[in-house]
Amino acid sequence: LVAQVNEGSARFHGELFDAAKEALSSGKKLVTLGGDHSVSFGPIKAHLEKHPGLSVLHIDAHADLRAAYCGFPHSHASIFHLVSGLEGFGSLVQVGLRDVSPGEMEFGKENGVHQFFDWDLRRATARGVPWAEQCRRILEPLGQEIYLSVDIDGLDPKYCPSTGTPVPGGLELWELFYLLEEVERSGRRFVGADLVEVGSGDYD
Repeated sequence: LVAQVNEGSARFHGELFDAAKEALSSGKKLVTLGGDHSVSFGPIKAHLEKHPGLSVLHIDAHADLRAAYCGFPHSHASIFHLVSGLEGFGSLVQVGLRDVSPGEMEFGKENGVHQFFDWDLRRATARGVPWAEQCRRILEPLGQEIYLSVDIDGLDPKYCPSTGTPVPGGLELWELFYLLEEVERSGRRFVGADLVEVGSGDYD
């Protein structure tokens, strides 16, 4: 069963890559919506092919750097392990992390992943470091062309109570928007994006 799922997952991500590549080749801008964070792999790969050296700005409570999750290398917990191994890939900057395994932290250090943990951001704020200055530090490792990948659970759970794996803490909505504005002010540009792990729910 695991082998069948992995075979199907590889085929699915190949189809997403082909669809994204076709959209980009026709001059379209692409924003992918999910669903499972693994849907980002094909679109990121297609953007990287069009923009060699592409950087990814990743907003998430989780690092998603596991080689495989429960035997599934194409899982939502493995997406950026796959991305970081793509030929020609630039830098990966992860913001808002607060539910990360020791192995993912070690992988990040060994592979040049720039990880900004939520507890460090909050500690800096408590010590009087303005968010504007923290944003400048976050942007430093990014190249000129950026793909934005936002897992909704990177935000405080009050904004996304129906997401599958909510974690206490996280960015405020204004902090995310300010960070994105700082990207534009820095002269860098977004060439693609996704928003994932969004769930619907009934709330009175």
